[in-house]
Amino acid sequence: LLKVGDAVATGVIVNAAGTSLTAITPASTVGPKSVSVSTPGGTATKATAFNYLPLPTITSVAPSAGPSTGGTPITINGTSLKGASVQVGGNPAIGTVVNDAGTSIAAITPAGAPGAQGVTVTTAGGAVTKAGAFTFVPAPTISAVTPTSGPLVGGTSISITGTNLLGA
Repeated sequence: LLKVGDAVATGVIVNAAGTSLTAITPASTVGPKSVSVSTPGGTATKATAFNYLPLPTITSVAPSAGPSTGGTPITINGTSLKGASVQVGGNPAIGTVVNDAGTSIAAITPAGAPGAQGVTVTTAGGAVTKAGAFTFVPAPTISAVTPTSGPLVGGTSISITGTNLLGA
């Protein structure tokens, strides 16, 4: 029987020599826990042998939009972010830097599919995703300009047609 804290581990496998075992830890609360192994010969316990880490949280992502070609510097605020890696829309962010307090991440967005995408932070404590936290905006295109000429002094009204022109 293997316990981590007061809970029983599952999937215990002991090697043939009886010198090592593997198991799946049970759910618990944050912090260090004792590990105990019980056999017919007795029980051995090692205090604070396993540490349950907190799940990271994401409270905000700013800015919330940028070009689908990537390259937008973003700041992710939250808790328990030390050692984090970041994905935006399923792609790894570039140049991830976590502050010493583990409450803020600076990163650069990768290229991504247009539309609202999730931002995922992964640490040793687990992974969390803030759905739709960053929107990749497609680049505009120009298919026509009319008229195609005008006087040097300006003042000509022109019309442009294309795609993704909102926000111009």
